[in-house]
Amino acid sequence: MKQQLTLYSKQNCHLCEVAKEELEKVKKQIGCSYEEIDIYENDELLELYGLMIPVVQYNGEIIQYGQITHHAITSFLNNGT
Repeated sequence: MKQQLTLYSKQNCHLCEVAKEELEKVKKQIGCSYEEIDIYENDELLELYGLMIPVVQYNGEIIQYGQITHHAITSFLNNGT
């Protein structure tokens, strides 16, 4: 079963674009997938993550936010840390 990540982002966000590039590297390296959600489509998400984006979650747990790196995400998925 593929691991599913969630990327919370917004439009016109440079860090969000970098996060997508990093998640594509993770996808190629370990075969996981991710769903991108625009926080501006949900007021609750906007309130939760407005100052943190981009945010990457796995099973409801925040793995990383702000400056996203494929190394940190891959390490978390491989080791649970």
